Amino acid sequence: MLNSTPGINSTSELPAALRASGIPSRVSWSVRAMALRFLEEARSRWMEELNIPMEKLENEGFTIPTLEVDCKYKHHVTSGDIIVIEPYISEFNGIRMTVKYNVTNKKTGDIVIDAFTKHCFTDRTLRPINMKKKNIEIYNIFESLYEENAN
Repeated sequence: MLNSTPGINSTSELPAALRASGIPSRVSWSVRAMALRFLEEARSRWMEELNIPMEKLENEGFTIPTLEVDCKYKHHVTSGDIIVIEPYISEFNGIRMTVKYNVTNKKTGDIVIDAFTKHCFTDRTLRPINMKKKNIEIYNIFESLYEENAN
């Protein structure tokens, strides 16, 4: 897991706010479909913290499209609850990766959502690429995060 303390103020960007990497914020999930948006936002902010925002990847000719999403709701949260979203890499081979999300209620410690997203690395034409061959720096960042979680 990433152990950083970003100074992100997300309340102006989302109808219900969140913070990635263990920094809590308030959220009301009256519409469960919003959970996927929150996971995507957490992953995007996490990548910004890693200094590889999507804009930078796109400027270098790469994309990381989502191939699959799995989201199981475990406990309900209501307005005023504080949740913590922690994305981490559970599978990585340079071509594909799986990002899992620890989503917990800060007060109770209950797992709110058990979720993962699967992605692949592509070029601008959406052809799969091996990031190890195309950009070793980006590959090394993801590989080190994967290894950190595997140990």
